[in-house]
Amino acid sequence: WIVTARKKKSSILQAPESPSISRHEREVIVARKKASSSRRPRSTAVPQLYTIEVFLVGGPVPDEFGGQVISRKLQLRGDQSLHDLHLAIFKAYDRWDHHLYEFNVGESPRDRSRLYIYRGGGGPIEESCGDPEAITLDALDLEEGQHFGYIFDMGDYWPHELEVSAIEQ
Repeated sequence: WIVTARKKKSSILQAPESPSISRHEREVIVARKKASSSRRPRSTAVPQLYTIEVFLVGGPVPDEFGGQVISRKLQLRGDQSLHDLHLAIFKAYDRWDHHLYEFNVGESPRDRSRLYIYRGGGGPIEESCGDPEAITLDALDLEEGQHFGYIFDMGDYWPHELEVSAIEQ
């Protein structure tokens, strides 16, 4: 059975070979079939759910917040990118002005051996850097208890330490 739309009305047709289907409708059906067969198959793996606590560890923090632990707890799916994590942090900290950022996913939050730098949609800055829009959380092989770094706004320099507090299937 094939459903086609005609002027905001849907009708069910019996089969593509049906004589009641016009040549144009047949061409549309064939085009849709070709388009759907050329799509990448969807992964059947269910992404993990990550709980990540984000600690602000520096930057131009007002005096009234000095010495306090400033953190946010976020949950993201494993099929979401580091850029999605950045957007969640951006919103959680109620930021309003977009800037460049980087994630350091090495052995510690300051280890820059696995660096992902965002430069405004232009891809990674260096070949040795990854693209945060292209890498998913699942692809990073994160572990519970792992800490990694995030720096927002290279000018004002807002460093954060992220802790993977839970990973659920």
